[in-house]
Amino acid sequence: MALPPSLPTLCASRTKNLTRPDNVFCSEELLDRVSLCSVDMVYQGPKSDHFPIVTHIEVPLALAKPDVRRNFRAVNWEEFRRTLGEELEEAHLADHIDTPQAFDDTLDKLLVAINVAVEKHVPCTSITPYTKPWFTSELSEARRKMHALAREAKRHRRHYHLEDQPISQPRVH
Repeated sequence: MALPPSLPTLCASRTKNLTRPDNVFCSEELLDRVSLCSVDMVYQGPKSDHFPIVTHIEVPLALAKPDVRRNFRAVNWEEFRRTLGEELEEAHLADHIDTPQAFDDTLDKLLVAINVAVEKHVPCTSITPYTKPWFTSELSEARRKMHALAREAKRHRRHYHLEDQPISQPRVH
């Protein structure tokens, strides 16, 4: 039983006697995690004869590992190709593959060279619930310019009352 035996859980409506018709039971595994099980006699609900039972159970939460991925959109591809070429030259790949073992060895060397270039030139990015994977830097720039033009148009309408005047130079902040 999680609730200590001496605590009343009810105040009788007519006699105002304190009694205990309510109990709190839990398994032994859960009992080890109960940090508090008590009756709160102060916060008795309106027109209620039962006292609220407050139970705190400690549940450990494993933190989620951040989802980190490679951002291939932010790669300097000239540098990537140069590094990959250097790694492939150092790998001395076979000119002719005639056995399964030669194929496996060549594949391993190729994958190592690609991984070295990726590790060196492809930046990592964290994926959050707010990440928009389809949103590119070009879209961000276009959106920023669009907002600047909208601000400028609003300023012109408000101050100069010019509805038909085109906006030519936005002020970008």
